[in-house]
Amino acid sequence: SNTVLSLCSSSQQTTTNRLKPTTSLTLQLLSLEIRCVSWKISGHVCDDAKEMWDPLARYVANYAHQSKGITKSDFASTYKAIVRLQSTFTSVQKRSSPSMNDNISVAKIATILGQLAQEAGCFDEALQLYTETLTPLSDGQCLSLATVRCKIASLHLQALKQATKYYSGLAKAIKEATNVLCMPLKGSANDLDELLVEAAKLKKLAMGLFGDIASREKSPKKDDDEISYRIYGYLNGFVRFLRRYVGRKPAEDEGKEIEPFQKRVAAVRNIALAAIDSVIAIGRLSVLSQRPPWEEMQSTLIDSQRLLMTMESAAEASDSITENIGNCFVKLSNLFWSRYIKERESGKGVRELVPLLKQSATLLSDCSPAQK
Repeated sequence: SNTVLSLCSSSQQTTTNRLKPTTSLTLQLLSLEIRCVSWKISGHVCDDAKEMWDPLARYVANYAHQSKGITKSDFASTYKAIVRLQSTFTSVQKRSSPSMNDNISVAKIATILGQLAQEAGCFDEALQLYTETLTPLSDGQCLSLATVRCKIASLHLQALKQATKYYSGLAKAIKEATNVLCMPLKGSANDLDELLVEAAKLKKLAMGLFGDIASREKSPKKDDDEISYRIYGYLNGFVRFLRRYVGRKPAEDEGKEIEPFQKRVAAVRNIALAAIDSVIAIGRLSVLSQRPPWEEMQSTLIDSQRLLMTMESAAEASDSITENIGNCFVKLSNLFWSRYIKERESGKGVRELVPLLKQSATLLSDCSPAQK
């Protein structure tokens, strides 16, 4: 087992003689399989997590990181090798029944395999693998559950071009992804960053579909209205998730917290600005057609304003991001102004008009003279 494993170690490879990621993973899986046979023969009592699941998770994660453009045949051979390894491992003596941590480790391996299947275009297999992880991750209440829910919704969106059957489950998948974004943000920094990336990816895919639905208003498909509503609900939850991710600005006497805060803002600012642009796009539709109703839009617009204010507090005066934040304030202000004009033309009274006018002006208060 050690000899086989040494064949794929980095010290044995040069820049001109580097193993392909598939070859390295095959050797690593073979090494584990040989070790399982050794444990069975010797009667060794195995520590599941330490001796099997943790190494396997590292090998599969490293393969996923290094692989570019995985094919269906690559995924099929990888999946077959892992299933064979798991089958061999079942005959090995274990210390005790699987713990929650063991189940979560296995679930994370299945999540990575689901990602590989998704990248290879094996959407049915990917959905099955993701679904298998939901129960153990739900029991552990970890951030990985939210990540998997976002992956499942993204898979439905990606698979629409190849199989229309995914359209029927799309609204439910987006709703479940929205619900888990409200979970406590407890977990490692890596898990949180992975959730941020997957949630942002889902937002981008969902807004693409939202635009398609809006463009075919004269010939809508079944479930279009519900899917549009769920996409808006997800966007609302995503903006709130970004606010929680960034957190509040530390006070001056909290010196140790300032640098981590600025790093979080730097990590999220492009994602946040893109999300706010999406909010503004849906806000314009709300002004024109009341879809979604303006009353429902206001909480998302206020969350967007507060997110911008938090990001602005971390930006330097000369920072180019300050101008981009100011432009978002201008767009939000124009949105409230447009709503004010529309309400005034429909004959609404002072009680309805003044708050809109006041909010439009307030949003411009910290903008540059040119932006005003």
